[in-house]
Amino acid sequence: PSVSEVSSVPTAGFGDIGFSLKGALVRNEQGGFGLGALGWVSLPTGDRHGFAGESGPTATARLLAEYTLLVAVAQVSVGYKLRTEHRTWPAASVGGVRFGDEVPWSVGLAMRPGVLGIDPGNRQRLEVALHGWLPAGPVGPFGTGDPGSAALSPVQLALSDRIELGHYRDTFVTVGGEIGLTDAVGVPVFRGVVGIGWTPRAHDLDRDGIKDDIDGCPEIPEDK
Repeated sequence: PSVSEVSSVPTAGFGDIGFSLKGALVRNEQGGFGLGALGWVSLPTGDRHGFAGESGPTATARLLAEYTLLVAVAQVSVGYKLRTEHRTWPAASVGGVRFGDEVPWSVGLAMRPGVLGIDPGNRQRLEVALHGWLPAGPVGPFGTGDPGSAALSPVQLALSDRIELGHYRDTFVTVGGEIGLTDAVGVPVFRGVVGIGWTPRAHDLDRDGIKDDIDGCPEIPEDK
């Protein structure tokens, strides 16, 4: 965008519409190692000049691995984001950087504070994570062949609390914040995030015929 366009950026707007598909490759409801996959496709419905959308369609695939360590869960993810249109921002004549494909990644740790007696209802899930991405073309990662690589390699530290609501806990609220650890393009000094979601699911985790809300051991099946 030009200087005049940047000065007229709207304060709010809708972003790109997206479609996602998630699946479990290795299930771990009873603990241990788990592996999943996530696919994401977006369409450029957001206002690009208002920094609310991409220039064209994108496609992302990610692998997500986790391992339950008694009261905590270690998580790692890595993937690839394909942009069908690459853009330089700001203009190349003023030292802009080339936005292209990316390798998103994250490393985190999650736990339920109920094990510490803080949340007797066991409705919360605390998470702390490092996340970001690396350029994957046309700019190479780790500064290889292009000084703009550092500007396209953000690293952020995030902390969030997911709180389950309702009798069956299908509705949840997520409250969190993150700080930028690098000077990459778009990295905030601090950013707050608030979200609400609804995920319908089965309410008998251990499949023993006793609903989770009255099951004394919801993750361990009992006989009669």
